[in-house]
Amino acid sequence: MSSLIYSKTHSDVEDELMQVAKSHIMRLIDANLVAILPREISAVAAEVASRTLPIRSNGGADWSQVTNSCACRWMTADDAEAVNWARQTTAGRHSCALLLYSSDEPCLSGDFEKIISNLDTLIWTAPGSRFIFGLDMDESEPCVSSDIIEFDGIDRLFGVRDLSKH
Repeated sequence: MSSLIYSKTHSDVEDELMQVAKSHIMRLIDANLVAILPREISAVAAEVASRTLPIRSNGGADWSQVTNSCACRWMTADDAEAVNWARQTTAGRHSCALLLYSSDEPCLSGDFEKIISNLDTLIWTAPGSRFIFGLDMDESEPCVSSDIIEFDGIDRLFGVRDLSKH
């Protein structure tokens, strides 16, 4: 992973209840597979999701209302299948991704394929739906895109099919 954006150290994660403070996440941070982004970026990402997707009262998106949406049975797919599916979505256009836990705690960034292939670990203790955003760098600052994949909290990933690849 390139020197992504912002990286807190263990001592910077003050709330042990935050997802990014969990030991299995810290191992991925220590291995330089993901980096922590500040709460401010999480708030921006949450706002992007709410402007881009029809959000249900439970916090997930209503993908039946999204043009060109597609789904993957993630729980039965291996990592290569999940990455291949994700690369066929608009979020897959990006080299980096952001994983949002909530708007009020830090999020994670990393190489797009590493985020998708480590998703089981990244969401292991985070129940509910989770959004993954395509992430671009703009003068070393993160730029959260409106290209989004959602894990529905059960067994599927949803996204928007990248029609330029079909």
